[in-house]
Formats: sequence, structure tokens, C-alpha cells
Amino acid sequence: MGAEQSSLIDEIHTVARLPDDAIARKLEALKQVEELGQDSAMAVHIVEEGGLQPLLRCYNSLHPTIRLAAARALEVLAAVPSNQLALGHDEVLRVLMPTLLTSSDEFKCHAMGLLNMLSTPEPNKMKLVNEGMLGPIIQAITSPNERLQLHALHTLAKVCEVEQVSLYTVQRDALPQLLQAARNDSETVKLAVATVLSSLAQNGDNLPEIVRSGAIIFLLGCTICGPDLQLETTRCIENLFRQIFAGPHRLVESDARLLKVMSSIEVSAERIQPEGTSALSVKEASEMPIARLLPELVERTRKMLNCDRASFFVYNPATEDLVTILPDSTDQISIPADSTSIAGEAFINASVINLRSAYDHPNFNREIDRRTGYRTRSMLALPILLEGQERPLGVVQCINKKGAVTIESDGRNTLPEFSTEDEQTLHAFVSQIAPAIDKVRLKRRKARRSDQLGTSWVENIMTLSTLHPFDVVRAMLERMREMVHADRASLFILDKKKKELWSKIAHDMKEIRVKSNQGIVGAVATSGKILNIEDAYKDNRFNRRIDAATGYRTRQILCVPIKDNNAEVVGVVQCINKTTSTLSVFTREDEHLVEELCWQTSALLVHKMKELIEESNATTKLKGDVDVMTATADGVAQLLQLVQSSRSSIQLHASSALGWVCQTEANRERLMKLGGVPVLLDLAYPHPWRSRETLRGVSLSLANVTISPAVREEVANSGGAWKSLLSLLNSSDSEVWFDALRVLANLALHPMLQPQMVSAGVLTAVLKYLTHEDADLQAQAARLLGNLSEQVATNEKAMRELTQPKIIEALGRACLSATAANDGLGTPGCFDFAHAYTKLTLVPAYAAWLFTPKGVEVLKGLLGYAGPSVEDVRVQLVAMISCCLRERLNQRTFLELISSVDSSDESFRKLPTRQQRLLLIKEKEALSTGAVVRDITNQLLHERQSNPQVLMHYACALETLTMEPSNHTPMLQKNYVQQLVGVANESIDTGPAQATATALRGLYTILDVESTPEIHRLLLRAPINIAPTLLRAGLSEDEPTMVEVCRIVRVMGRHAQTGAKLAHQTHQTAEAQYDLFSVLQMILSSGSPDVQLEACRALLPYGAMHKVEICKARLVGPLIKLSQSARADLAEASKAVLAALA
Repeated sequence: MGAEQSSLIDEIHTVARLPDDAIARKLEALKQVEELGQDSAMAVHIVEEGGLQPLLRCYNSLHPTIRLAAARALEVLAAVPSNQLALGHDEVLRVLMPTLLTSSDEFKCHAMGLLNMLSTPEPNKMKLVNEGMLGPIIQAITSPNERLQLHALHTLAKVCEVEQVSLYTVQRDALPQLLQAARNDSETVKLAVATVLSSLAQNGDNLPEIVRSGAIIFLLGCTICGPDLQLETTRCIENLFRQIFAGPHRLVESDARLLKVMSSIEVSAERIQPEGTSALSVKEASEMPIARLLPELVERTRKMLNCDRASFFVYNPATEDLVTILPDSTDQISIPADSTSIAGEAFINASVINLRSAYDHPNFNREIDRRTGYRTRSMLALPILLEGQERPLGVVQCINKKGAVTIESDGRNTLPEFSTEDEQTLHAFVSQIAPAIDKVRLKRRKARRSDQLGTSWVENIMTLSTLHPFDVVRAMLERMREMVHADRASLFILDKKKKELWSKIAHDMKEIRVKSNQGIVGAVATSGKILNIEDAYKDNRFNRRIDAATGYRTRQILCVPIKDNNAEVVGVVQCINKTTSTLSVFTREDEHLVEELCWQTSALLVHKMKELIEESNATTKLKGDVDVMTATADGVAQLLQLVQSSRSSIQLHASSALGWVCQTEANRERLMKLGGVPVLLDLAYPHPWRSRETLRGVSLSLANVTISPAVREEVANSGGAWKSLLSLLNSSDSEVWFDALRVLANLALHPMLQPQMVSAGVLTAVLKYLTHEDADLQAQAARLLGNLSEQVATNEKAMRELTQPKIIEALGRACLSATAANDGLGTPGCFDFAHAYTKLTLVPAYAAWLFTPKGVEVLKGLLGYAGPSVEDVRVQLVAMISCCLRERLNQRTFLELISSVDSSDESFRKLPTRQQRLLLIKEKEALSTGAVVRDITNQLLHERQSNPQVLMHYACALETLTMEPSNHTPMLQKNYVQQLVGVANESIDTGPAQATATALRGLYTILDVESTPEIHRLLLRAPINIAPTLLRAGLSEDEPTMVEVCRIVRVMGRHAQTGAKLAHQTHQTAEAQYDLFSVLQMILSSGSPDVQLEACRALLPYGAMHKVEICKARLVGPLIKLSQSARADLAEASKAVLAALA
């Protein structure tokens, strides 16, 4: 640097030491720094040569002009990135802080601009917060100085990129101030607010506060603004929805309802936690109305101290009594704040009262127990005290400690009582929530009607959303009159098409229409500015004829525009005549209050506008003006519009946000109704100009949207639009492959699409992913193949491709890899593999392979899976085995029916040695495989958790075995028939009913084929004894179960001895004792002709031998009635039974 620059640095050092009297010299030096600092090299040189310290001394000068000039100079130097770390030193920040709080807005503007630049480097962000800068930054975001406001917002957005800082920001109640700043008509300010919200939304811990703040209304409104604001807003919405649908925290039920009211976005049940499952923070408690807070505290106290009842009494100084609110009610009860009650005594003495027996205390009122029948025993009353205060806020009272009764040595029973530990626990809890009770107590208001508005934005939105459009208008006008003490109020909606202002507040009232540029409301609608008129008669725009016609005297008028988030006027509200006195006028505070309410409710009001217009039969072409604005409360519609933006960056975030939203069926249905499915399919085509990021977002959206059966139906009827996904599979972007496979796998569930997909070469395109190194891609490929298995089974070419050994084995290796991952816990894709195998076992080659040594390793791997979907995987595993047992060779392997090789047989000895060895190995493998599969099924049957579907599929497996007659003998020998009875018996209690019917059907098959008396007697003896199970199952209301019971009874009646034994069996229930014929009587009365037919057929073999029992069971009457049935086979069957009884 030259001599001039060096002399400048010397001059800075010199002037900094001079008193403020040398103002001209100081300002000249500071001006030179500001000018020369525009050159980045010079700016760096000034900082490196020690120019920073003298500038900071000037920054803290007592002279405001010098301070301002120093702030400007430092702001210029901080614009150079390499200087920002030096300026972010702790010693520098400590100098900046004090003047930031006390100086003029102009100075603060430059100082905040300096902080904005210093907050860019990552190390500086936390430093700024640690030095106490966060408070002044938040305070400045609502400054009327737009430049200062923008600097503050930009600084806040940067520091909130640090997760901890974003949490601090929300905890400091910055959200209401951010949304106040968002009311600015400037799109630049709105953009800055959206940037801050985007940073805050990245932190899942902020989710509840962001939802409750109503920020989503502002964000959705900004999606109809300029492209830069659209981009930032969409990025923020994406962050927010990611937290809602996939973040670490779930929404409570009330927050989920609020989100739906504000955005029409519904949250799935698994992403909602019930109210009260999270800890009650002081902040949450202080924001609750007292009618909600006290019952909430009561419930928590009752659980915490394990007592039967609890009450919170809050002192009301106006009436000098203690007030509480009963649970599940808003009714208040009061007691005197004196020593006439136990709670009153604890209050006036500020002391704890712990009673073993309340009846022993002189101030206990036994009359309450006498009237209610309740018995009060132990009681604990504790004053609610704020730290440092002597007078309590109220009293908490707990009644009747729960617990075991203690038997004393003298035989007396001692009831549970509150301990010293209980006192300490309650004291700690009360100390924690006392500030919240104090805050709520101070802001108590008279209870509002359900259609009245209050001071809370969120509560107002919740209230208005439930009302009819006319009631919305009435509620808003009532609130406005109340806030500003106006005699009258009216609301006009702007009809841009007709250039009119329209108003109507009830069905039976005449609507009002005025030109949008006439009168006072017209002036406000045109200018977008507030009009506050002290005397209407002095304003030429006022129409006196209305007063003349009505006799009303209009004096003051306050007229406020209602604007959407695009700063466009959508309506006008008008308040008339201040009522506090004849000389009063509407104040600036009144303007602010009305403007605030208009801004809060504008989005919902516009959303209701279409209903209002329809109610007035004025729907003439207003749709073009209303639809876009209506979408401010329709998140899906807004995102769908943004997905079609011409800017790929907006498409990226919008499609990703839509992907998260479409995890819920209601949102998917909404997207389909809006015509979003063809839009997404079109966007899925990888045109050269389409960014990879957009394709990723669109594929994610489609993967979630196509979960819906209705969406798949629409795709099936839309031609070949889905083929764009094939192009995605063949693209070079590996990040879209997974979701593209997911989409195709979803679509393959639709029967109409299956042949289209096979013909289009989906199978060829996807087979390569089975051998891909990515396990998730393999799982999705397997899932797709499983869903296509029905179509593949009828396509010879596809079958050959699918059953190639290398494909089968590659799938097996991928499945084993997935089950072994994560130290044996497995990957989430294990369920996809299991589900795919269940379907692929319909293909014989896969069913056969799973019963080989390599295949059983897959079965064992899935059995060992211990991830979050363990129950579902086990259900699929037993279903796989059930499907495999359709193959005859697998049945023989399972039942150990493989012919043993006789090594002494002459024909065996003549075979070549190699062939002999192969036969022996094959026999050994089959025996080993059968043993492993049997062990797996036994483990699944006896170690299943709570999912009854395991029982269902195992019943199917056993029934499959009964279909082959040669299996019956080994099934009897190996206790499989006994297992059938056990499955039927257990599923009667646990379900599903289908398992019972399936197991009974298997038993019927054996009894029908093996019709010898010996087999029948065997099934009536222990340990099998089918009779109790039959009688229990016969009492079922499930028709298939009743049918199978009747069939078994009929076939067992073929032999007189076994029929007689079955006829004398009984079953005792809590209500009555049932025998075979009383059970059949109930079945005969079922009302189903098919069931009645089987019941008649079951009775026929017993008619001759058991006439008395049948008559006692009152079966004759129903049989006579059925003999007259219009259904020929039923009438014939019942007549045959009656003939046997004759």
C-alpha cells in the first residue's frame, strides 16, 4: 500500500485519541475509511494494520454523529469476507453491543448491517448470541425503519442456521414478531421473514410452536407472490412438512387439527400423539385459557401423587374467594378465602396441611360427603407461592391417597396417607407452574361464546373455521365493535370482475353492492390505505342520503382494507361511531387493532369468500378472481401450482414438499381431485432441460401418491402416461431409481396395469436392479416383481426371464444381506423382501428354491430379523411357507416322506459312484431342509407375538397339506392333525375367524377322505378330541366357520358310535350349557340359507338315533318352517330330517 493509505491509518489512530471537540477531523478521517474501504484490498489492509481498534473507539464516542460515521465505516470494512472473522472477535462484539441498544434508528441500521455481515462466517454465529445480540436483533425485526428491519431479519436468518440458536429464537417468542413483520406490504420484507422461518423450520424442536403461531397461513399466502418469495416460501414449507411427516417429533392432536384448519393438510394418525403425553412446559401452561389449564394441572397432580382427586383453587382478589373449575366443565365453584375450609386455611396461613383423616379436622365440611356419597379420608392442601412473595396465588388440594391397606399388629387396617415425600414432590411441581398460573390469572377474561373471537390469532382461526360464512362475518364484526367501541361495523368483499364491493351478513338480509371506486369504502378499496374520519359530514365522499333515509347520524368512520399476502385488497371493513362519548374519535390504537384482526383473518376470510358468493347466488364468473386466493388455505393446491412453476428451483422444493404431504391418504385424494396425477406423471419425464432435483422431488411425490388405490385406478385409465417412469429407471441419476421403482411397484398392484407393464418391458428394465449393490434398490425391485407375479405366471417369456437361476439366487443373496445388516437387526427393506417372496412363491421355481439348503438360509434370515417390522415380517414368513407347501415335493420334504435310498438295493449299486453320491446328498439335504422348515414353523407358532395373522397363515399351511390324501397318515402320526384342532380352538378366542374356518376345513378334508370308524374315534379321543372345539366354533357368528362345523358333524355322523359320542358332548359357557343339538339349533337360526342347508345336512344322520335330543333342542319348529322355503335344496334337506324324525 502507498504512503497515502499508511498515513490514513496513522490519522485514524490519532483522531481516535482526540476529544470529540475535534469532530470535523474525526469525521473526515472516518469518511476516508468509508470511501477507501470500498476497495476490498484496502479494507483488508486497514484491518490488518490495526485500524480496527481506533474505529471501535469512535464507534463508542459520546457524539452521535461520530458514532454514526464509525458505524458506516465498520459496515464497509465488514463487507469484505476476509475481515468478518476479525470483526467477529469477542472483544469487538463486546464493544458493539451497548450502543446497539440505546442509539438512534439510523445508527442501529448501520450497526445491524454490520452484524448482518458478521453473521455470515459460521464461527461468528454462536458468538453473536453469546454476546447477547439475539435480543436486540429480534427487537429490531418489527422496526418501522425498513432498512433496519431487513438487516435484522437477514442477521436472524443466518444465526438461526445454528440449531441451538433457532431454538433460543423460538423460546424468546420471536414468532409473533416475525409474523408482525410479515404484515409489511414490501415483498422484500416478506422474503426476509420467510428466510428466517425456513431456518427455524429445519429444527424439529420448533415444530409445535411454528404450527401454533399460524405461520403456515403466511407461508401459503406468499406462494402467490413474486418468484423470489415463492422460492423461499416453498423451501420453508418443504422444511416444515419434512418435520411434520418425518421429523423426530409428532404433533399433538390439537396442533394437527389446527394445521388442517389453516392449510387443509391432514396428518396421518401415526404422526399424531394424544394430548397430554408430553410434559407441560411453563410456556404452554401460561398460554392456556384457565378453563383448560386448571383441569390439566388437576390430572397431572392426581397421577403424580397417586390420589383419587385433586383440585386447584386460584385466588380472586375482586371477590376475595378461591375459585376452581371442575374437570370436563367450564363451570366455576368458589369457596371463601378464610379458615372456614381446609383449602382456605392453607391459603391464609400459607402453610401445608397434611391430614391422615379429614374428618378429624374441625374445618372439614362433612355435609358435602353426605350429599354426594363420597368418603373423604386423607387430604393434602398446599399453598401456591411465587418465589419472593408471601401471599399465595391459590391452593392445590389432593384427596384420598391410593395404595395398599396396611394391617397393623393389633389387627387394625391403616389406610394410605400422604407422605413427606408427597409434600416435597407437590411443592416442586407447584413451584414450577406458579408463574404460569400467575400469568393466566392476570389475563383471565369472561368466558366467550363458541362463536366469539378473542385476542389469540390461532384461537380465532380455529373458531372461524368451524362457522358458516355468514357467521364468520358476524363474528368478525362483533369483535371489531368490541375492540374499538364502535356502534356499528360492516364488511365488504371486493368483486374485481364486476368492480363492486359486496356485503351480506345473513340469509334473510338484503345484500349491498356499491361501486368499488365510490364512497369512503371505495376510496379505501382503491388506495389500500386506512381512512380515519372524525366527521363524516365534512367528507365529500360520504353519502348523506343513507342517514336521511334511516334517521341514523353517522359521525366517525374508521375504514380499513383487508389485504392478502400479495398486498392486494380483497375487502374492506368499516366501523362507525365511537361509543365511549360524543366527542370521541377512533384512535391510532383503534386503527392498529382493526388492521391486526384483518390481517390475521384475511386468509381464512378469502377462503370462505367462494361460499359467501355462492350463498348470494352471485357466482357469475368470479371464479377466476377467487380460486387463486382461496388456495391460501389449501396447501395441496398451492403446492401443485408451485410444482408447475417455470423455475426448476421452485419445482424442486414444491415437489419434495408434496411428497411429504402425500404420505396421508386424505392429501393424496385431494391431489387427485385437483388433477395433480397427470401433472406429476408429465413432470417425471427426464427432459434435458428438467433438473435432476426436480425429478427427484417428483418421483418422491409419485411414490407416495400412488399408494392410493384411487390414484392407481386413474393411472390405469389414463393410457401410457406412467411410462415416463421407465425413462427415470434408465436415467443416469441413481437418486431417482429408488422412488421410480416404488412408483412402478405401487402401480403393479392394479390388475389392468400388470399386462401393460410386462408388455412395455418393465421386467427387463427392472431385473438389473436385483443384482445392484444397493440393498434398498434390490428390495424395491423384488417388491415390483412380487406384485407382477400373477401376470408373469401367465407369460411364458417373462417366466423364463424371472426364473433364471442367477436371478433367483441374486434375490436370495440380496435378502440375506438385508437380514444380516445392522448387526443382525436387518434393514427396513426386509419386509419388502418377505412380502415379495410371499407373492413369488406362486411361481413354482421360487417355491422349490426356498426348500433348498440356500433357500432355507433365506427363511432363517427372515426369522432372525429383529427390526421394527418384526411382526409383519413373521406374518409374511409363515405365508411364504404356506405358499411353498402347495408344491408336492415341498410337502413330502416337510412331512419327511422322501423315499430313503437303499444302498444295498441292486439297482442303486449299479449306478455310477458320482450319481450314487448325488442321490445320497440330495436325500440328506431334503431331510435337513424339512427339519429346518418344521423348526421355523414351530417357532413361529409358539413364539408369535400379538399378530393373529400368523395363526391364519399356519392354518392355511396345514389345510394345504390335507388336500393330498397320502399326507393324512403322516399328519396323524406327527401331531399335525392335533395342531389343526389347536389352531381352530385358539383362533376362536384370538381370531381371525378365517383361521378357525380354515383349520376346520382341513379337519373336514381328513375326516371325509379317511372315513373309517378308527380315524373318527381317534379324533374324538385325547389328546386330539375335536368335540369341544366343534361346539365352541358352532357358537360363532362367522358363517364359514358354522358351515365347516356342520360338515364335520355330518361326516362324523356316518358312524353310529362316533356320532353318538359326539352327540353327548357338552360345552359350558358363562350363560348356559350347550350340547351338539342346541348348537345346531342356533346355527339353524342364523338366517343364512347356505348355513341352514349345511345344518340340515348335519342333522340328517342323527335323526333316527337321537329323536328325543333333537326335539328337546327345539329343532322341529325351525325345520318345519324351512321345509316351506322357496329354495328347493333347503326345503328338501329340512324335509329329509323331518322324515327321519317321524
